[in-house]
Amino acid sequence: MKKAEIQTFFQKIRQTHTSGILFLVLALMASLFYTYTRGRILEADINREFLVIIITAVVNLIAVIAATGHIKRILRNNHFEEPLKNKLINFRKAYIQQFSLIAVFIILDMLAFLLTGNKLLFVEAFAVLLFVLSLNPSIEKFLKHAPLSDNEKELFY
Repeated sequence: MKKAEIQTFFQKIRQTHTSGILFLVLALMASLFYTYTRGRILEADINREFLVIIITAVVNLIAVIAATGHIKRILRNNHFEEPLKNKLINFRKAYIQQFSLIAVFIILDMLAFLLTGNKLLFVEAFAVLLFVLSLNPSIEKFLKHAPLSDNEKELFY
């Protein structure tokens, strides 16, 4: 692989990341607009709302921890002898799986917010979205976790 191909590869991953973030932001803003213009969808009991808030917070925390560990585990499983292209493809797969896992829980938080109208659920979804912003796939993150030879490392600098 050439240096330009590597740059293009990471540029495409960052574009995917940005598109996913924009979709989630638009979905959250649409749910916020809907809730404040039409009200919540269900009339829920206050005790149940509190339970939903606790459950979603715990599930979000588990999803974030699992997704973070998932990408590190996949990149550590790369073999030193594998071609660089396979290592990059594994990085892309791991990143997309990580992003998808967390995005599902952001959408579930958004749906819980639409159903109950509780602002804490929106704040939870927004907090997880801020975490997803920090997951910006970069060459530095790839270099940190992937086993690379000296010749492969030279292509990145």
